Amino acid sequence: MKTPRSELQGKSFLWAFVLFIALFSVSAFWGKTVELDASLAAVLLAAAGFIPFLVQATTGYALDRLWVARFSRTEHPTRFWASIVISLVLAGWFSFAAYSMYATRDAA
Repeated sequence: MKTPRSELQGKSFLWAFVLFIALFSVSAFWGKTVELDASLAAVLLAAAGFIPFLVQATTGYALDRLWVARFSRTEHPTRFWASIVISLVLAGWFSFAAYSMYATRDAA
């Protein structure tokens, strides 16, 4: 892994949070209203879960609660890796939720 770029530290990734909320709400709440295909809704829901991980993995900084890049993997390795693990658990949970919610809807 390359060293994180210092100009990203302290940068807000609020756009990623907005994308996360948009994908989640489209797939979970508006899907039936706009007659979204169940498999596409499942993909959107799973993709929403991977956004925090992708931002952290590509920037080299863990996000704080306000989605600001705070903790680098070189300066704060414990916080960085804990945040990566939490974001992967979130991604797995969203993927499982997508599968369990929409796989049964396709079968019916």
